[in-house]
Amino acid sequence: MHAGTLKFASLFSGCGGFDLGFINQGFQPIGAYDCNQDAVDNFKANINDDIFNVDLTNGVPNERILSKIDALIAGPPCQGFSTAGKRRVDDERNHLLTLTGHLAKR
Repeated sequence: MHAGTLKFASLFSGCGGFDLGFINQGFQPIGAYDCNQDAVDNFKANINDDIFNVDLTNGVPNERILSKIDALIAGPPCQGFSTAGKRRVDDERNHLLTLTGHLAKR
């Protein structure tokens, strides 16, 4: 299968750095998600308008998009468990790593 025929979505997309790497390899982006408006605005300037400004703590609002992709890329927040931070077990963002794994299995 040629990379140009492969579609991907991204979670915690930020300004689109991971996405840009996949696009440069010929993958086709079909959706991105981030909760930071500045990041969303940068993504739109760098990549395209196919980004949703949503908080993913309750899941992906449009999960049907996941059935249309060949790859899922994600950069979930790591502040709650990173050795560079306070490593708070109760940080609500920690479960987003689990959510990412759950969605990748689909």
